[in-house]
Amino acid sequence: MQSASDLDKHRKALGILYVVFSGLMAVAGLAVFSAFVLGALSSPEEDSRLVALGVGGALAAFLLLLSLPGFIGGIGLLRRRPWSKALTLIVAVLSVPNFPIGTALGVYTLWFWLQPATERLFFHREREPRGPELGGPHFRRPLIS
Repeated sequence: MQSASDLDKHRKALGILYVVFSGLMAVAGLAVFSAFVLGALSSPEEDSRLVALGVGGALAAFLLLLSLPGFIGGIGLLRRRPWSKALTLIVAVLSVPNFPIGTALGVYTLWFWLQPATERLFFHREREPRGPELGGPHFRRPLIS
């Protein structure tokens, strides 16, 4: 079993990995688009240019859309946002078939979230109810703590 400080290091590493690999996927999308644009510019036929630009644009948009959840999830991990658990778990499960890097990242994410002490990194504070206290004085607690 890992200690909370060790898991916090894993949280940071996992967040950085998600941001880096999502950034690389976005750069790959832009490279694909650039390659298709160069191919379209070298083609003498108008129809083939339009097809190349359409296919290149679609592939680039697809890769950019695929990179967005991982990037957002990585930032959420770095900022300790509780919603990052659901997002990174979904991205991890979907990236497992992407051998070898996606598989390693997916397994690492699943291992991280299955540790019992991980929940305390994200849900460490108990939420106080706001509003009048039951059976006590009737005053409102400040909205900013």
